[in-house]
Amino acid sequence: MSNLLNGIAAAVSAKVRRDADKPSGLLWKCMNWLYRNICWYGMQIIRSFNRARRRTRRVLRPVKDFLSRRVGQPLSAAWASFKAFAADCGRGAGAVAASRKDGGIKAMARTAADVTAKGTAKHRSFLIGAVNHCLPVLSLIILAVVAVSFFGRTYVLGVDYNGSTIGYVAQEGTYTDATEMVGQRVISSSEDFRNALRPSYTLCAVSDLTSLSTAEELCNTILVNSDDVEEACGLFVGDRLIGAVRSEGDLTYILDNFLEQYRMGKANESLTLVGEPRVQSGLYATEKIMNAADFREYISQTELVTEVYTIKKNDTVSKILDRFSMTEERFYQLNEGFDGNLVAGSTLLVEKESPVLQVQSVVLNTYEKTIAYSTTTVKDPTKYTSYRKVTTAGKNGTQKVTEKIVYIDGEQVSKSVVSQETLVEPVTEVITVGTKKQATGNYDGPLNVTGSGQFTWPVPGCRSVSSRYGYRWGRLHAGIDISGGGVYGKSIVAADKGTVISVKNEPRGYGLNLVISHNNGYTTRYAHCSKILVSVGETVSKGQTIAKVGNTGRSTGPHLHFEIRKNGSPQNPMNWF
Repeated sequence: MSNLLNGIAAAVSAKVRRDADKPSGLLWKCMNWLYRNICWYGMQIIRSFNRARRRTRRVLRPVKDFLSRRVGQPLSAAWASFKAFAADCGRGAGAVAASRKDGGIKAMARTAADVTAKGTAKHRSFLIGAVNHCLPVLSLIILAVVAVSFFGRTYVLGVDYNGSTIGYVAQEGTYTDATEMVGQRVISSSEDFRNALRPSYTLCAVSDLTSLSTAEELCNTILVNSDDVEEACGLFVGDRLIGAVRSEGDLTYILDNFLEQYRMGKANESLTLVGEPRVQSGLYATEKIMNAADFREYISQTELVTEVYTIKKNDTVSKILDRFSMTEERFYQLNEGFDGNLVAGSTLLVEKESPVLQVQSVVLNTYEKTIAYSTTTVKDPTKYTSYRKVTTAGKNGTQKVTEKIVYIDGEQVSKSVVSQETLVEPVTEVITVGTKKQATGNYDGPLNVTGSGQFTWPVPGCRSVSSRYGYRWGRLHAGIDISGGGVYGKSIVAADKGTVISVKNEPRGYGLNLVISHNNGYTTRYAHCSKILVSVGETVSKGQTIAKVGNTGRSTGPHLHFEIRKNGSPQNPMNWF
C-alpha cells in the first residue's frame, strides 16, 4: 500500500512540474487546483481506511483466539474423532460383509457383535459426547413438533341442538346470525321452538377451518332437525296471523268462496278483505296450522276485540256497558285503576264483537250528468235600456262521472268521485241589453219624414181584434184593441214612417205608450206596451219594430190599443185594413 501511495505522490509531483511550464489562465488554474485537491483527499481516505483496518484486527484478535480455543479446537477434535469412527465403521462393515460371505448369517452376527463391542469401547468418549450434544437438539425438535401440532389445531364451539351437535362455529355470532335467519324463514313459531333455539356450546378441536359451519348451513340444519315447524300457507291481515293451512290451493279456494258471500251483484264490483290482507307460504308452528274445514269455520265467526273508547258528555258506566254488551267485571279488568270518574274526552278500553274477517266491496258507478249552462250579459250602448235580447241561446252540457262507493260487510261507508269527463261542453247564454237611455216626453222639433198615408198592420204576429172602434158604455173607444193567445211580448211595428213625437208612461190610462207623427196630418198611437224600443225625436220607418205588446196602464189583459188620428180627430183604423 505504501508503494502505491508513493507512486501516486510521484505521479502527482511530475504532473505538477509538467503543468508549471504551461501557460497560465483562470480556467487552467481552477482545473489545476481541483486536480490537486482530489488527489490529496483521495490519499487521505486511503490512509484512514488502512489505519481503521489495522485497529480492527487488533481489537478482534482476542475474540478470534477465544473462538479458536472454545469452538475451533473442539470442533477439530470432534471432526477427527468422527473421521476415525467413520473409518472404523467402514472397516467393520467390510469385515461383517466378508464374514457373511465366508461363514453365513451366524458368522456375520458374531462378527457384527464383535466389531460393535470393539468400536464402542474404542470410541466410547466420542459416542458419549455425541449423545450429550444430540439429546438436547432432539428434545428441541420433539418440543417444536408438539408445539406445532398443538397450535396448528383450531379450537371452536360445537353447537348443540335437540341433544345433538349440528355444527361448529368460530364465534357465537355465527349461531346468532343463524337463529335470526331461522326467525326470518319461520313465519310463525311456538314457544317450544323458540326455547329450543337457545344456544348450547361445547369446546371442540378441529384440524382445519373447512369443517366450520356457516350461518346459512346452521339455519338449514336447525330447520331440518325441528319437529315444531312445517311448510304451510298462512293468511295475514296487517301483521296479524289469522290462520294457516297446509295447501295454498285450499286457502285460495276458501277465501274466494268467503268473499263471494258478500257480492251484491253490482256492475264493476270488486271484493277484498279489510286491513291489507296477504297470503304467505313458508314455515309455521305446527300448533298454528289448521285443516281446511276448521279454517273455513273460524273465519266466518266473530270474536271479541279490544278498542279505545273516547268518553262523551253524559256518559255513565252503565250506558257504556249496555252499548258494548260488556259485563262490569270485564270492564274493570280492562281498565285497572279506573276510579269510576268519567271525564268527557278521556279514553277507556272497551270490548266488542267483531268479525274475524271483514269484507270490503268497492263499486265503480258511472253515469252521465247535465252541466247547466251559464248566462252572461253583453251591454250594447246603441240599444235603449228597455232592449233585452238573447243573442246566443244557452245549451246544457253533458259530463261523464265515475264515483267509487265503498261497502264494509254490505253497509255503505263512503262515496267519492273518482273522475269526471266532459262529453259535451255547455254553451253560455249571451243576453244583449241596451244601455242607451230612452228619451221620454213630447217632441217639438222639425219633422223631416212624411208618411204615405197608407198604414200597415201594427202587430204582424196577431190578427185578432178584441175591441173595435166606436162608442161603448157611453164613451168613444178611439181605436182598436189587438189581442189573442200568446200576444204578450210580440213585436209592434210602425204603421207608417214618421217621427216619434211622444213617449210616456200613464199608469191610469194608456200605460207605456208612444205617438208617431207622419207629417201629413196623421198620427198613430201604440198603447199598453211592455217595452218601447225607440226614443222621442227618433225617425222610424214603416214596419220597423218600435215596441212590444204588454199589459201596462188601465188594461184588462195583454193587448195593443192602436189609434189613427187625422189633424187630432180619431179615425177608425179598420178603414185601412
